[in-house]
Amino acid sequence: YLYDNEKGRVEMDIMKDGKYAPAIVSIGDANNPYQSTLLDDSAKTYSINHIDTADLHLSDGSNATYSVSKIGEETIAGFNCMHARIIANKVYNGPASFMNSIDTTDLWLSPDVPIPASTKKYMDMATGKMSGVLFNADVTNQLKQMGCEGFMVKFAMHSKDVSSLTQITKVAHQDFPSGLFEVPQGYKQIAGL
Repeated sequence: YLYDNEKGRVEMDIMKDGKYAPAIVSIGDANNPYQSTLLDDSAKTYSINHIDTADLHLSDGSNATYSVSKIGEETIAGFNCMHARIIANKVYNGPASFMNSIDTTDLWLSPDVPIPASTKKYMDMATGKMSGVLFNADVTNQLKQMGCEGFMVKFAMHSKDVSSLTQITKVAHQDFPSGLFEVPQGYKQIAGL
């Protein structure tokens, strides 16, 4: 959910025993793009998580090399998208070498997704602030040069241990209660990630 006041909410489910169950609710604010609030409705708790992009790319003890390629144009959920593939070869040194991996990320980006203009500057995967959370500057620049810009309509990531798929299934304009983008009253704060 994206709100005109530059706030957003993501609800993710996980599959357990063949059924989807609510797993994560995250609230974000475009005015503070390197922070998210995770809600645990079952425990009535929340945590505030700070994202340091330097930690994501520089201090993980790895040497990562990236290969970025443009796959082509596709239509997803009615949006014209540019499909790009990013292959990250991560080589960790010393005791962390068991985490060596080759991660493949596929992105389908579209500038046509109708999101508030004020939010667009943060959410564009090739030019916005969120790009620095997911990729280094070189990958971001390559995406931009290939014309792979816009809101993420679909995201698929595969590595030796993890597989993830996120996709827009519906876009609609609605009125949301402002409380949808706030920590509910009575929730207790716990330590973040």
